[in-house]
Amino acid sequence: MTFAFHYNSGQEPPFVIYVAHEDKSRDRHWRPSAVIGFTKALRTSGFLSSIAPEEFKSLLLLLSFLSPDGRLSASLPQLSHALQLSHTKTRARFARLIAVRWMEQPLVFATQWQSGLEGYAPVPGFIPTVEETDSQAPPPPIQTVPREVIIEHSRRNYARTRADVESEIAAIMEWRAHSNHPEKISVQQPNLSPEQQKLRAELMAVGLLEEQADDLVKRFDAIRIRRQLAWLPLRQAKNRAGYLIAAIKDDYAAPKAVRQAPKQEGRDGGA
Repeated sequence: MTFAFHYNSGQEPPFVIYVAHEDKSRDRHWRPSAVIGFTKALRTSGFLSSIAPEEFKSLLLLLSFLSPDGRLSASLPQLSHALQLSHTKTRARFARLIAVRWMEQPLVFATQWQSGLEGYAPVPGFIPTVEETDSQAPPPPIQTVPREVIIEHSRRNYARTRADVESEIAAIMEWRAHSNHPEKISVQQPNLSPEQQKLRAELMAVGLLEEQADDLVKRFDAIRIRRQLAWLPLRQAKNRAGYLIAAIKDDYAAPKAVRQAPKQEGRDGGA
C-alpha cells in the first residue's frame, strides 16, 4: 500500500491515538500504554454524515484492536468472531467499509499478514498518534559516598560515647548481681513516688520489664502489689514474672499455705 490519509490545513482528525509512558525507570525505560480518543471534529467535521451506521460500527470494532504500543489492525478471524458472522459475511461487511470515502480518501484498507491471514487496518495518517514526551529533567546520577564519610556520619548522629555505654552496662550488671536486693537498682522514674519507686524495683527484680513494672505501680495500690509479692514464693509458678502480673491485675486469692495457717494455729491453741 502506497497511499496515506492527508488532512487539510488546520483540519482536526476525529480520532487520535495517545501512547503514554508507564512504569518509567531511571534508565529511561518505560512501558507503552495506548488508548484511542475522539475529538470534537467527530461532531463538527462532517465525518459522521459521510459514513453509514453499519460501517461506523465496523470501524469502531476495528479500533478496539489497538495494541499497547499504538498499532492498529485486526485479522479476518478476529473480526468474524467478534461479529458472530461467517468469514464471507465479515469480508463483505469490511469491503463496504473500505469503499467509504471521507474528504475523498479511504479510511480503511485490506492487508495480509505474514502468516497469510487476511486483515484490515486504518489508512496511515487517518488516526494520528500522539506519544507522551518526557518533559522532566533526567534524574540525577547516583553518587557513591566514600566508606569513611558514611562511618563518620553514623558516629556523629547515632553512636553513643564509650562512657555512656559502660555506665549502662555497669548498672545492669549491678542489678543482676544484687537481684535479691532490688533497692540497688539504679534506674529511676522521676514521676513515681518513693514508695512506687521501691515497688517498681521489687517487681523488676522478679523479672518484669520496666514498662510492665511502671504500668502496675501506676494502676494498682501498694497493698495489693506487696500482698502478691509476699505470696509469690508460696506459689509454684514456672513463669514468676507472668504469674505475678496476672495475680496483681486479677487480685488472686491467697495461696493454700496462707489460707490454712490460721486454722492450724487454731487447732494448736485448742489442744
